Amino acid sequence: MTKTPNLVLDTPVDDWVTAFNRARGWKRLRGRNESRPDAKNLRASPKRQLQEDRAFALNGDRSSLLRDVIANQEDRLQALDAAIANPQPDADIDALTLEREALAQEHGRDKADLAIVDRVDAHVAQLRAVEGHLRGDLRDVRTEIRRLEEAAPVDLNVLDQDLLAQFRQQHVMVQGNVERARAEIMKITSASDGKTLSYAIINGTEYKILFGMLEQAILLAGSGDLAAATQRVAETQTQLIAFRTARTGASTLPTLVNEYGDLDGPMNEVEGQISLLRDKGMPTAADQFGFRLEALSVAIKQAVATNAPDLRDTFLKEVTDLSQETIEARNIALQVLQLWADIRTDIATLRANGHRVRPERCQRKLDESIRLAEVQAHMPLVLEDVREVADYVRTRLDRAKDQDLRRANLDPEELQSTLEALDTRYEDFFKRTRSGEIATQRDTKSGQQKGKKKNSKLPRGALEEIELQMLAARQLIESDSVDALKTADEYLEGVANFIAAIEQDPNIYVHLEKGFTDVEKSIAKTKKLYPLYEPGRLLDFTAELDALRASHLTRLQEKVTRDTEELHERVMQFRAEMLELQTLKRALVTQADGVDKIIKKIGERLKKDETGIIQFDGYYGPEIARMATIRDQIAERSPASLRQAAAGLVEINGNLGWLLSLLEKRKAGNDLDETESEYVQGLIGVARSGQLDHDANEAKKSDFNSGISDLTRKLSETKQLLEHLKGDPSEITSLEAERDGLEAETKKSGSYIDGLGKLEGLNSRAAQIADDARKASEILDGDLATAASNCANAIQLFTLKLGTFVEDIIEPVGETDQGNQLAMPPFDAASINGFFTKLQSSLQKVNVAEMSTQSGHVADRSRSLSDRKIARKTALQELRKLMALFDSFAPMQHFRSHPFAKAEASERLVTARQALPRLEMRLLTAIKD
Repeated sequence: MTKTPNLVLDTPVDDWVTAFNRARGWKRLRGRNESRPDAKNLRASPKRQLQEDRAFALNGDRSSLLRDVIANQEDRLQALDAAIANPQPDADIDALTLEREALAQEHGRDKADLAIVDRVDAHVAQLRAVEGHLRGDLRDVRTEIRRLEEAAPVDLNVLDQDLLAQFRQQHVMVQGNVERARAEIMKITSASDGKTLSYAIINGTEYKILFGMLEQAILLAGSGDLAAATQRVAETQTQLIAFRTARTGASTLPTLVNEYGDLDGPMNEVEGQISLLRDKGMPTAADQFGFRLEALSVAIKQAVATNAPDLRDTFLKEVTDLSQETIEARNIALQVLQLWADIRTDIATLRANGHRVRPERCQRKLDESIRLAEVQAHMPLVLEDVREVADYVRTRLDRAKDQDLRRANLDPEELQSTLEALDTRYEDFFKRTRSGEIATQRDTKSGQQKGKKKNSKLPRGALEEIELQMLAARQLIESDSVDALKTADEYLEGVANFIAAIEQDPNIYVHLEKGFTDVEKSIAKTKKLYPLYEPGRLLDFTAELDALRASHLTRLQEKVTRDTEELHERVMQFRAEMLELQTLKRALVTQADGVDKIIKKIGERLKKDETGIIQFDGYYGPEIARMATIRDQIAERSPASLRQAAAGLVEINGNLGWLLSLLEKRKAGNDLDETESEYVQGLIGVARSGQLDHDANEAKKSDFNSGISDLTRKLSETKQLLEHLKGDPSEITSLEAERDGLEAETKKSGSYIDGLGKLEGLNSRAAQIADDARKASEILDGDLATAASNCANAIQLFTLKLGTFVEDIIEPVGETDQGNQLAMPPFDAASINGFFTKLQSSLQKVNVAEMSTQSGHVADRSRSLSDRKIARKTALQELRKLMALFDSFAPMQHFRSHPFAKAEASERLVTARQALPRLEMRLLTAIKD
C-alpha cells in the first residue's frame, strides 16, 4: 500500500486539510480502484469459505440432524453412566466402559463440528448484517458530503484554536487507525481442503465510507461546528470497530426469534434457497417452492401455537424433502448460470472475430432460453434446454473458428508446436543440473530464484522479455479468438527473431552497448567542441540515447541497432552543421570588427572636418544601436540569429562604407555630385542628433552611478532593519536583482537618461519598504508592554479604516463627469462593500486587546512565573491568529497583493504585519525558562 502523507499537527490548518485530501483512501472515494492491502488470493469477504467449512463440518448432514445425534448421544451417555455406576449382576462392566469411551469421543467430535457450524452461522450473519447495507451507506455518505459542501464555509483559522487542535489530533489518529486496519490481513485455513486464503479486514467500500465520514468531519469544521465535527470523528472510529469486528468475528449478533420451534434451521435454509432461485432469474420455480413452503409454514406455526407434541417427528421429513428439492433446484440454477456465462463468452468471441449473422442467431437462442427459465417451474427442463443452446452456440463457434483460421492461414496446433520448439531453444540459454533440470540461483535484486545463465554477458532483462512474450503467446493460443491467435503468432515471430539474434551472436548486447557508448562519446565530443551552439539539440540527442538504452532489452535487437546507427549519423551531421556555424560566426565577428573600424574612421573624419555649434567626438548614428543588436545575435550562435546578423552587417557596411568613401573624397578636394552631397548631409544631420543624445547621456552618467550607489546603501539599511524585525526580505532581494540588471543594461547601451528614469521607480519602491519597516520598528520601541500596545493600536486602526475604505478611498477615485464609476457596470458596489466588511469582521474575531493585555502581564515581573507563562500562551495564540489571517486568509491576501498606495489602511496593514514576527520573538524570549 502507498503510505498516507504524513499529517503532522504543527502544519498550518489549510496545509493539513490539503494533505488529507491527497491521502490514499480519499482520492479513491469516487474511483473504482480503491486502496488494497498487499496480499495474494485476496478476497473481499470470507462468507463463502466459512459456509464451505460449515458444509464440510456437517459432512452432508443438516445441522438439525447433528443436534439430534448429539442429543441421542447424551441420553446414551447418561444411561451408560448409570449402568456402570449401578451394574446389573450379569453386566459386562469392561464392555460398557469401552462403549462409553468410544461414544464420548464421537460425542466430542460431533460437538466440535456443531460448534464450528454455530460459530460460522453467527459470523456469516454478522457479515451479512454489515455488508448488506454497504452500498446504501456509501451513497448516504456521498449525499451528506454534497449537502455539507453547499454550506457557507468559515475560515478555520478564526475558530477556537484549542478545540481545533483537539479535533485535528483526533482526526489524524482515526485516519491512521483506518489506514492501519485497511493494511491488515486475516488468514483463514479451510477445514475442507487445508488451503489458506487472505481476507481484507476492511474492504474497499468500507474504506471509502470511513474516509467519507472523515471528510464530513472536515466539512463540518469548515462550517464552524467543531462539536459536530469532533462527534463525526468519534462515529468514524465506532464504525471502524463495527466493520473490523464483523470481519474478524470478534462478537456475535443476538439470536433470531424462534418462529418454527426446533425446525427453525431447516425452514430458514429452504427460504434461502428460494431467494437464491428468485435472485438468479428463475421466479416461477421459486414461486412453486414458495407456495409449498408457505403451506408448510402455516401448518408448523399452528402446531407451535397449540403446543402440539412431537413437532419434529411430524414435520421433519416433509421439511427435509422440500429442502432437498430446493437444494437440487439451486444446484441446477448454478449450472444454468454458468452455462449462460459460457454462452455469452462464445457469442462475444464470435462478434470479436468479425461475425454478424451467427452471433445474432445465438443471441436469440440465449434470450429464448432465459425467457423459458423465467416461466418454467421444473428446473431439470431448464437445464436440458440451456445445454442444448450451449451445444448449438459452441458448434457454430467451432465452425466459424475453423473457417477464420483457414482464411487467416493459422493452425493452433502448429502455433503450439512452434511455442514448444521456442521454449526448448529458450531453455538452452540456461545451465542444467545433473538431473537435467534448469539450475537456479537467487537473484540479488529481487531475491527470487532464477535460472543460471550460460552466457554471463546476456542481460537478464532480455531473457525475461522473451519469457514474458512466450507466456502471453501461450495464453493467447488457448483462446477461441482469431485475433488473439494472430497476436500469438506475432509474439512467436518476435520471440523467434529475438532468440535467433542471440544464437547467431551471443555478444549481441555487448555490441549494442558499444553502439550506445559510441553515440555517447560523439555527443560528449560535440558538446566539448561546440558548447554554446544549440545546446537544446544536444539535450534532445542525449534523451533519445537514454530512451534507446532504457528500451533495448524489450525491442528486437536489429531495430535497436538500426536506431542507434541512425542517431549516431544525426549527431555527426549536427557536428558538421555546428562547424559551419562556427566558421560563419568567426567570419561575422571579423566583419563586425571591420564595421566598427569604419564607424571609428567616420567619427575621426567628422571630428576633424565638421565644425560648428555641435562638436563631434565620434560617430553616434543609429547604426551604433544596431551593431549592439548584431553582436548579441552573433553571440546567440543559432542559424537564424547568424543569418540575421549577416544581413544586418551587409546593409550597415554598405551604407557606412559609402559614407566614409564620400567623406574621404570630399577631403581630397573632389566635388560631390548632388546625390552624393545630399546623402552625406543627411547622414551628418543624423550624426549631429546622435551626438546630442550621446552628450546628454554622458552628462547623466555620474548621476546614474551615484543613484545606483545610493540605492545600494538604502537597500542594505532596509535589509538590516527587516532582519531585526524578523521580516520578509524577499522584496529587497527582488529589488537588488532589478538594480543589477538595470546597471548592466544601462552601461551596455549608454542610455543613462532612461536608466535614471527606471532608477527613480526602484528608489520609490525601496523608500516605501524602508518607511514601512521604520514604522514597524517604531511600534516595537520601548518595553514589551508598550510594543504590544502599539502593535494592537495599529491593528485596531487598520480594522477601523477598513470600515470606511470604500467611502474614503474608492469613491473619491471613482468620481467622473458622468457620475461615480462605483455605481456603474461592471462594478458592483454591494460586492465591494461586502469584501471590506468581510475583512473587517475577520479581524474583529481576533481579540487584539487581549493580546496587548496579556503581553503586558508577560512583561510584569511582579507576577508569578506560572501566570506569566499562561499570559504568554494567550498572547501568542491571538498574535498567531493575526499572522495566519494576514498570510492565509484569501481576501486578506488579495488586499495585500492589490493595495491602494495612498490609502492609510494599506500603510497600516504593511506596518502591522511587519511588526508581528518581531513581537512574537520578544514574547518567546521574555521569559527565561
